[in-house]
Amino acid sequence: MEIMKRETHKVDIFIQARENSTRFPKKILKKISKKSILEIILERISMIKNTDNIVLVTGPEQSNSSLAKEANRLGIDVFFGEEENILDRFWNAAKHYKSNYIIRITGDCPLLDFDLVNKGIEIFFSDKKIDLLTNTKKRTYPHGFDFEIFTGDSLRKSWEKVVQNLEDSKKKFINPVEFILNSGKFEIFSMEGDIDQSNIRLTIDYPEDLELISIIYEKLNLKKQFFSSDDIIEFLEKNPESMKINEKY
Repeated sequence: MEIMKRETHKVDIFIQARENSTRFPKKILKKISKKSILEIILERISMIKNTDNIVLVTGPEQSNSSLAKEANRLGIDVFFGEEENILDRFWNAAKHYKSNYIIRITGDCPLLDFDLVNKGIEIFFSDKKIDLLTNTKKRTYPHGFDFEIFTGDSLRKSWEKVVQNLEDSKKKFINPVEFILNSGKFEIFSMEGDIDQSNIRLTIDYPEDLELISIIYEKLNLKKQFFSSDDIIEFLEKNPESMKINEKY
């Protein structure tokens, strides 16, 4: 059967972040080499091809004013929405920006693998049947390389389902990606690596994570600004003691 490619597309990047993180508040505003985590994420995003709007999609304005100020300084849009119901937050952002397709990146992944995201975009747009592409359904990539690409239509249908289902709408925390993944209503593409590197932790949930990522960024950024995931893995292989910093998590 012939695979139908998507013809036209508008792809927006939504950075999901808020100040009131339960485990590590205001982590996205922490500094590495005098840059905020948000600024480093935007550096990495700049290497992603064929996208349109880059939007910080955050919680209510009153509890995220410092984060919004930093986003404004860095020249990106800010969309305020629900604190806990991320599905609602994302759907309203998608409506506002008229997003056909969304790449979700979270604010705890400053070492985002832009080459991997570009590969994901290529796969996603080569087959119009795919509703959501994810590299976390069966995790083989390091924690911290997480991303998803999904259609605005699947987001809309998920939002409508939650509104119509009283049990779901009563839930305080609703993740759009988990809802799409677990509903059984959508075509999912699971992106998996040839080597299982899921034991590597490069996400920021705790101060120890920030310590490790600071070491990696400061060492590799001295050599080249847009260092790759291969550079990161090579550094960790040559410096295995560094992974002990956050190994308890």
